[in-house]
Amino acid sequence: ADALVGGFFDAHAARWDDDELAWFEAVVEQDDEDIMAWALGRAEPPAALANPAMIAALRRLDYIAKP
Repeated sequence: ADALVGGFFDAHAARWDDDELAWFEAVVEQDDEDIMAWALGRAEPPAALANPAMIAALRRLDYIAKP
């Protein structure tokens, strides 16, 4: 989960506006298991974290560097 969340932040945060940064800050306060389920498309985030564009970007998983 740390690689997923950290990679997502590192790849995209420079382009985020204040609302997107606030969304990310709220997401990282959630359980790792929940974040992983959202990223893998196995669950949807709660309404308070619903942001289709950000969830779609999180699900692309094209931002994690392969070792």
